[in-house]
Amino acid sequence: MKRSVLVLIISLVCLSLAGIMGVQFFWIRNAIRLKEEQFDRSVNDAMVKTVNMLETRENISYIGRNYEGDSILSFTRSYSHDSTYSKIVRKKLDSLMTSEDEMNPLPSHP
Repeated sequence: MKRSVLVLIISLVCLSLAGIMGVQFFWIRNAIRLKEEQFDRSVNDAMVKTVNMLETRENISYIGRNYEGDSILSFTRSYSHDSTYSKIVRKKLDSLMTSEDEMNPLPSHP
């Protein structure tokens, strides 16, 4: 009788241990999947930010090449009647142009 109880207890302990190991396996697998998704999302966000920055730089460069006779400020003023808005736009464009000069400039197209 004692032997069959001992075998039953050992079997139940082994079964519960296997269950705990199974839960841990699924929990760890789920945690890894969530981290990979978070990493992918971060990479996509960084790529979108980089693409937007490059598009802005290219647009500024395009405006600078195609409106050489016109200054960028007069170009923006043609779209703005409010001098406050014009000052904000001028500051933003100046900062963008400065950051463009500091970074690797894009090659100019003929």
